[in-house]
Amino acid sequence: MTEIVRTRLRPPRPVAARIARPRAAAAFVAAADVPLVCVEADAGYGKTTFVDAVTTGAHRAWYALTPADRDPHTFLAHLTAAVTATQEVAGDPESPSGSWSALLDRALDRIDEWAAAGGTYIVLDDYHVVHGSPVDAVVGRLVDVLPARVQFVATSRTHLGPESWGGRNARYDAVRVIDRALLAFDDDETVAYLHSRFGVSLPPPVVEVLVEETEGWPIALSLIGRRLHRGHHAAEELLAALPAGRDAAFDFLGNQVFAEQPLDVQRFLLDVSVLCPLTPEACAAVAGTTTGVAARTLRGIAAAGLFCAETDAGSYRMHHLFRHFLISQIDPARRRELHAAAARHHRAGGEYERAATHALASQQPEAAARDVAVIAGQLLASGRHLTLLALTDDLGPALDEHPALLVARSHAVRLSSRFDEAIDLARRAAQLIGPEAGPEVGEDLGEALRAELAVHLDTVHPARAEQVLERLTAVGPHGHDLLAPRIENEINRGRLAHAARLLERAGDAHTAALRPRLLVRQGRLLEARSLLERFTDDHSRIPMAHRESSALLAWMHALLGHVGRAAEHARVGIGLGRDLRSPLLTCVSTGRLGLALITGSGPTDVRQAHQHLLESLELAERLGVDRFRAEPLMGLTVLADRMGRPEDTLRFGIDAVEILAAAGDRYLEAMARLSIGAALAGRHDPTARTWLQEARELAHECGDALVPLLCDQWLASLDLAEGDRAAFAARAQDVLTRTVHLNLTDIWLTPGWLGITEEAVRRAWLDAAQAEGCAAAHVAYLQGRISPPADGTTTHPSPPAQSVLRVTTLGGFAVDRGGATLTAESFGRRKAIEILLLLCASERHSQSRSELQDKLWPELSREKASVRFRVALHALHHVLEPDRAPREPTRFVRTSADRIWLDPHSVTIDADEFRVHADQLLASAECDPAEGQKVLGAYQQAFLHDYPAFEWAIPVRDELAVRFTELTLATAELLLEAGDHTAAIAACRRLLAHDPFVEPAYEVVAAARLAAGDSAGAHRAFRECERLFEEELDIRPTWTLNASGVHSLRHVR
Repeated sequence: MTEIVRTRLRPPRPVAARIARPRAAAAFVAAADVPLVCVEADAGYGKTTFVDAVTTGAHRAWYALTPADRDPHTFLAHLTAAVTATQEVAGDPESPSGSWSALLDRALDRIDEWAAAGGTYIVLDDYHVVHGSPVDAVVGRLVDVLPARVQFVATSRTHLGPESWGGRNARYDAVRVIDRALLAFDDDETVAYLHSRFGVSLPPPVVEVLVEETEGWPIALSLIGRRLHRGHHAAEELLAALPAGRDAAFDFLGNQVFAEQPLDVQRFLLDVSVLCPLTPEACAAVAGTTTGVAARTLRGIAAAGLFCAETDAGSYRMHHLFRHFLISQIDPARRRELHAAAARHHRAGGEYERAATHALASQQPEAAARDVAVIAGQLLASGRHLTLLALTDDLGPALDEHPALLVARSHAVRLSSRFDEAIDLARRAAQLIGPEAGPEVGEDLGEALRAELAVHLDTVHPARAEQVLERLTAVGPHGHDLLAPRIENEINRGRLAHAARLLERAGDAHTAALRPRLLVRQGRLLEARSLLERFTDDHSRIPMAHRESSALLAWMHALLGHVGRAAEHARVGIGLGRDLRSPLLTCVSTGRLGLALITGSGPTDVRQAHQHLLESLELAERLGVDRFRAEPLMGLTVLADRMGRPEDTLRFGIDAVEILAAAGDRYLEAMARLSIGAALAGRHDPTARTWLQEARELAHECGDALVPLLCDQWLASLDLAEGDRAAFAARAQDVLTRTVHLNLTDIWLTPGWLGITEEAVRRAWLDAAQAEGCAAAHVAYLQGRISPPADGTTTHPSPPAQSVLRVTTLGGFAVDRGGATLTAESFGRRKAIEILLLLCASERHSQSRSELQDKLWPELSREKASVRFRVALHALHHVLEPDRAPREPTRFVRTSADRIWLDPHSVTIDADEFRVHADQLLASAECDPAEGQKVLGAYQQAFLHDYPAFEWAIPVRDELAVRFTELTLATAELLLEAGDHTAAIAACRRLLAHDPFVEPAYEVVAAARLAAGDSAGAHRAFRECERLFEEELDIRPTWTLNASGVHSLRHVR
């Protein structure tokens, strides 16, 4: 439950006199075209006042943040409310529901509506209180997709570098900083401020010294102006008495201002300084007065300018520095009394979170524990486990007085991947509750056991989970309440048929969460993927570890060899793990990124795969969760040969098998055995057959279809290699039949990390099957879809030249059809062109019909989507082949009962050509610079750059950008070695135009300038790099330049 605090969604009351800050204002205007402006300075620089001044008059939303907003769900709920005119439009703010993506989508929808109504600025005041929390990533993602005219403006006491936000497109040029240097008053601004605010005029030399001594710190100048206005001191006297250092200066001046107040105001200020915010009711409770007196005193303090501003009718906020100055003046015992009074007030008003905070400050952990116990369930249910952790961290022995709070904290630390601690807390709770009979005790003991069970389900240790389930059953009749965890554990154990029967009994309540995992383990990957992509937004906001949709989709796509999609989902999972503070999700997703890249075609993919798998292994070891070592170990098993360490195959593989056998996960144990068998079969080791047979039998017992299919595919390959044609024919017919039945043609077209990845081996397999007469039609389809041999021979006739269709994606989308150019406008229907774009961005330019329908019409039923798809496909055929007779076979976009693909003989795509040629040059021992320049010339712009919102293009866009960078640097260095300095500089400058943060490009430019005798140009290149990196990244370049040349701390290609 997230309560919307409306007082924090209103801008501050205007100050009596605003002083123009022309330097800072000019910087703000100059940043109008970036989505995020950060106004950064220490306390006392008037950040809020400045932002209020420059955004006044515009349609803006204001959000003053507090530490409670570190929880992303609280942040999103308030942000949504801030841009919503009425509560009715925003929906019920008390109970936001849905996943992270659902809450994010809701906020984006409201921002879009607000922008359409003229909204411009979204102010995030005091952002430093949430900096370093998952909210950073939320803002980063919002920045990626903000409407063009909308701008975030964040004020902060700490530096918010571009790297803070972590959005997918959070570029360094997407953030502008207005810092202390611009916010500090210069001489002219000081003169204007002192005159307009206090009626004080000083001679220019005195002003100059005043600015120098205070460093233009506005709050210090305010305190000095107040003293000068009262005529107590001359400016020279104040300056002489001013201590060094900003904090010391404030304490000195603040003490003088405080001492001038009447005693009753001094007492009031001291008493209420423990509160934030200041309301008349809370102030009355701690100051021992009436609400009316407190309200009048607050108004008087604000009117006198005593660093207390009204934020809403009757609510005030004290300046941070003044508040801390006051608190430092209070005796510790008195401070505890004040916090205790504040706790009693908030507790009486049902504000248990604030009550607990004050109770802890008053050194009353028992009272704080009682407060937290009241709201612990609400905090967990709303995904605020980080808040619960913060509230319970300092409770100490008081925790043991509340077994239910121990259970709640167990869940919170589990969600932070602290599993041993979670088990310890759950068991401590169970011990305190005791084994006595009775329904109430039995229910409490059941909750403690559930907390331990949740750990074993999160860490996928079905053997331990089964033991806890048995104890839960013995405690009392839980009936339907245990059905979901029992189903999940049956899936984890590999008892898939039993899990399916239980799931049928469970009904719709558990279907969305559990059915996709069951389908994955049954080998029904396309069905699982369709479910996940349709119902992702229905998942809980609470971290789901390995169950997160992104992690599961990465696993499925990796098994199917969809490298780009698998890597994309894995990276989303890694980001989500960071956002949700879930190291377990980060560990799982990092391993699955490694599995995805095993079959990548890029020159560095295998090396990166190995690196990610080792990183995942290290994360699992650091977490102390042996079970999650298994997946990276399986990937390392398959990679051992390719990394030149065949002896590691059995070492890694057997380790994985033993881990999974001990955990009781029979399904993944079968997969681990398959990984060993596949690695051994790939080098024709006769012992592979035993591992493959064992894997097939174990997976078959579990009820899985994919692992047995892959095992038989490999076994048939071994039969063929050993010359046993009869055994091969029987097995091949069965494999091909099951491939069609399971709709798993991807194991042939884009084999995953456990499949036969060498095209020559798959082609020989299919050729032999064709010779044996096995599934002739399906074999012909597969042969036509697999790339031709390297020597260019093919069993299929080439189409006539006039049927060739050329698609341009690297210089603006266009299609050339026999000399006629088709642009986006030529296609008429938007969905028709989206089908073509999806095929261009897909692995091997092929998609199943169901995939395309789910991606293009996710909101429609399968029947309606199918109709819309046929209409769009017909429109696409008509544009590409206007002269095709009815029912005549299509030439360019080919179709079968279940798949759509671009004909590889009739359709060429410039991105494919660039990828192939770039990879060939990067992999060659000596890259020809002339060839490099020629290939680079084809890369005019990013892949489908004119469709920036087309999410399916992003993985390909990123992949090709990496190749462009690597090839440019390699070519430029070769040009430099050949003495062609001008060409080397031109190549690097073109790269920097695409991405100005490729540091090695500056090094090559400087080296080329030096080699050409242009030392001034070399130093200009270094200063350009230095200035950019310091201003935008707050870091120094990792290379230097002196008379002897360029010196890098990093190896340059």
